Amino acid sequence: MCVALSTAPADSSQSRRTNGEDVADLGGIAQSYRAWRDRYTSDLNGTKFDNFLLPGLELTRDQLFFVAFARGWARNVRSERTRYG
Repeated sequence: MCVALSTAPADSSQSRRTNGEDVADLGGIAQSYRAWRDRYTSDLNGTKFDNFLLPGLELTRDQLFFVAFARGWARNVRSERTRYG
């Protein structure tokens, strides 16, 4: 699993306070991925579950899993709501 590094200015006091939450988030996505992967490999022919690919994109099903995860976190936040905006 890959973890992206933030480009926001470093604030070590904030990262110390959120370290437990960050680890929990990573553990949650790892467990979700394992569950999805087990389900997918149990039905490679797609007879029980749909695991569609997106036409026109050269992404694997594994990559699409993480794209779907990222979409859950992607949002348009007004700059006055951010610390660095």
